[in-house]
Amino acid sequence: MPSFDSIVDAWFLKSIEIYPPAVRDTLIRTTDQFRNPLAFNLRQSLETLVHQVADRMNPEAVNKALDGIVRLRAVQECSPSEAVSFAARLDEVIREQQAETLFPNLKQHIGQLTECALQQYNSCKEEILQIRSRSQRRLRPLEPWMRQSL
Repeated sequence: MPSFDSIVDAWFLKSIEIYPPAVRDTLIRTTDQFRNPLAFNLRQSLETLVHQVADRMNPEAVNKALDGIVRLRAVQECSPSEAVSFAARLDEVIREQQAETLFPNLKQHIGQLTECALQQYNSCKEEILQIRSRSQRRLRPLEPWMRQSL
């Protein structure tokens, strides 16, 4: 019977497939909290999510874990499907490791996880657009001066 740790390890590898090979190699090699906070936080979030999918899906814990993954992917300009693809990949990992018995409500929980991830992604993208818009409004009065200095 596979362990939660082996599921997290396999899910981590599938979750980083959206990155170029050089980035993936760095994420795999260096998981130290201070030398590679991205890999560390991703692994921590995935571990939390594995336990939540196996259990009752506490919305607070799920949202907190998703935030660390989705917010970063929104800033990295991932497409919506790339940003939330990691959620569906958990289903693949569980089936590959034949661990379905550890996850009694797998389909329902994966659906909830994907929906929550997409909602968070959309919220993050909206927040980014608002920040850009405010920034452009602040710079507008400086445009004539900036043109003169060129």
